[in-house]
Amino acid sequence: MANADERHQTEGNPPAITGEESRRSYRKMPNPDDLAGQYARLGTVTAVANHYGVPRHTAQGWVGRLRKLNKA
Repeated sequence: MANADERHQTEGNPPAITGEESRRSYRKMPNPDDLAGQYARLGTVTAVANHYGVPRHTAQGWVGRLRKLNKA
């Protein structure tokens, strides 16, 4: 039987993510042309975040990068 410390370390904790799974691909900026089109169509950073399924601050960063690229 596991002691209390061992149970605390394993119960309720998801397995460690390693290798390819550990990449934060959902935070990678989409193609700038595609993103600019979605931003133009949707009109708000919040809508872009919802569309791509990312946090609003992530979408805000993407739109900021687009503005620096003069694409939005």
